[in-house]
Amino acid sequence: MDADRRQLISDLRSQLAYHLHLGITDYIQCGSLRDFLAQDVNYCLPVKGNCDVPVLKNESGDLSSGQNDAAPAGDREPGALALADITVEVSHCQSCLLHQERLVPVAGRGGGQARLLIVGGWLIGVESSAQTISAEDAFVFGREEDQMLARMVAAIHLRPEECFVTNIIKCGIGPHAQPRAEHIAACLSYLRRQIELIRPDVICAMGPIAVRTLLGQQHSLSRLRGRFYPYSAGGREIQLMPTYHPTYLLRNPEMKAAVWADLQAIERQLGG
Repeated sequence: MDADRRQLISDLRSQLAYHLHLGITDYIQCGSLRDFLAQDVNYCLPVKGNCDVPVLKNESGDLSSGQNDAAPAGDREPGALALADITVEVSHCQSCLLHQERLVPVAGRGGGQARLLIVGGWLIGVESSAQTISAEDAFVFGREEDQMLARMVAAIHLRPEECFVTNIIKCGIGPHAQPRAEHIAACLSYLRRQIELIRPDVICAMGPIAVRTLLGQQHSLSRLRGRFYPYSAGGREIQLMPTYHPTYLLRNPEMKAAVWADLQAIERQLGG
């Protein structure tokens, strides 16, 4: 498949994911579009009871990320190929105008069948040099924030592969960019698909943006944190713990005790 056609299909998939979030689930499939897609890939358009975005497959029938350096399917854990597919979509996403401010795509990092899903707001304050950083090497929350988060995970006796860390907003942006509600809406379908693929036992929402987006509540984080809330995804009910973001803890270290209590509750919920 030539580069222009691959880019066009990637853009189409991102747009369909955004439509799905808006509630558009049925399309009239015109013959010209069907013939174009059928030239190179097996695909499906979003229809009720079917898939939520077109799924590209290579000649062997495996999900294709469009990159030649992907690990063989037999060497990757279940769900990893589909998560890698989302990573590619995120890197080309133009579903909202925030992509014009994107310095690096940040789909997330971690195990494809993680027990704990950690969700933040967005990676902000990226330096312009981040344009040369690959998605695999980029920070998820930030340099110091990721280091703190790694210590948190280790403190509740979880291995890195037992966690998946991501953000509501999948664009890493500069310090002067400011996401808005429409940007969150455009990104949310990616997170929902990640949750359904990973099927975590617990979700930890860090910071007010993640908490308000996932819970749909406008109460202060100080009022919401400290207990679990049910979150429904893929026909399952997942326990969600709101807590403070590492960025907040770096500025307010006196709140670490509260977060430690939340983390211990997560460890107990996971049966640790």
